[in-house]
Amino acid sequence: MEEELTRSSVYLDAEHVPPAEEDDGQVLELADGTLSIPVLEEEIVVTRRTVVRERLLVRRHIVSEPVLIRDEVRRERVEVEAEDGTPIEVHRRGYTAPFPNSSADPRRS
Repeated sequence: MEEELTRSSVYLDAEHVPPAEEDDGQVLELADGTLSIPVLEEEIVVTRRTVVRERLLVRRHIVSEPVLIRDEVRRERVEVEAEDGTPIEVHRRGYTAPFPNSSADPRRS
C-alpha cells in the first residue's frame, strides 16, 4: 500500500532588536503572532536595578511537504453460515467489536 500524506514541521527564527525607551520588560505577543521576549541584565546605577538590555523576537513558520509512506496492509474477513444458510456471527479471541456507527463499523453506511 502506498499513500502520500502531508507532514507539517514548525521552524522558529529569532532576531535580536534593541528595546524601546520605556520598555517594561514583559513578554508580549505582537499583532502578527510573534513573541517578544525581553533579555534582562543587571547593571549598577548607584543601586542595582534590572533593565531591559534587548528583546528577542521569535516567529513560527510552518512548512508542509509531501511524504510517501509505504506499508503492507492485511485484512481478513470470515463469513460463516450454518447448513441451512443462516449466517453465524464469529467472534475472534481478543477481538472487540467496533463502536456502532463508528468509522471502524463495517455496517455503517
